Amino acid sequence: MNAAGDVGALGDAHGVGDPILTAPLKWTLPTANKDVFALAPYLYIPVGSYDKNDALNLGENRWRATLQAAYIHHFSAQWALDTVADVSWVSTNHDYGASSAKLEENTRYEYQAAVRYNWTPSTTFALGGGYVTGAATSVDGVDQHDGVSTSYARFTVTHFIDPTLQVQAQLGRDIEVEQGFREGARLNLRVLKVF
Repeated sequence: MNAAGDVGALGDAHGVGDPILTAPLKWTLPTANKDVFALAPYLYIPVGSYDKNDALNLGENRWRATLQAAYIHHFSAQWALDTVADVSWVSTNHDYGASSAKLEENTRYEYQAAVRYNWTPSTTFALGGGYVTGAATSVDGVDQHDGVSTSYARFTVTHFIDPTLQVQAQLGRDIEVEQGFREGARLNLRVLKVF
């Protein structure tokens, strides 16, 4: 993570983020094109790189739990609409900033939707966006008036190299940000191994 421009004084952060454990549950529905409903709990374990004296950190120094629900409507064998809703809660960070203040955060909500095209049985393209809200914080009980309101766009390419190995590339950017940093560009690369 590297800050630049007007916020360059924040510096940069290197290391690893907090690992995430998940065990999604998925149901294929008895609809004409076999729509899918899924629930996925996520648990973020606070062992990533964190230094209370740094403005930027890859680790959060607090537990995070997220519950995600997804509904995939298949219009045909090639076209689908993916809709996903998340709700996320965090524990308190008792070592925030140089004075080791108590950082608390309200519930965070996110909604995403994307139109997906199955080019081949192993390769898909998706174009969509999302909206994030909530997550206002307080430091030692003082409200920071910093709840987020962010909308974004994403383009994703996913390919199964074999039935148990998937690679994914995602390009994106923020469209509107009312609180916090605006992402001018994003590139996510992911490798997924199914066991």
